[in-house]
Amino acid sequence: MKLVHDTSSSAVIRPYSPEKALGLIVDLKLTKEEYITMKLGAKNRGANIYPSYHVIAEAKRKNNRKKPKKIKAQFNEVVLGMLKLPTFNSGDDDGNDDEESDDDDAVE
Repeated sequence: MKLVHDTSSSAVIRPYSPEKALGLIVDLKLTKEEYITMKLGAKNRGANIYPSYHVIAEAKRKNNRKKPKKIKAQFNEVVLGMLKLPTFNSGDDDGNDDEESDDDDAVE
């Protein structure tokens, strides 16, 4: 029988980083059990390329801790920019000391 694959070739196997593995899990909508099965299958074939589920879970926790503040700040900036609400001062800036206002004045 003839050997189809040359085993002497130098194929570079690069393991997934925890962040890339997390992206894979999310994109493929894998359950924990499905990921572990896939990881063990690759490992049994000599390709230990997937990090442990616990390492991925820790990467997810670290990632979730960093983003909310940044996202919230960006969200607030975008929303305020979209609304373009006028700013109101607590003081009377129009120079009138009278307390009556004209109903005909338009607010922009």
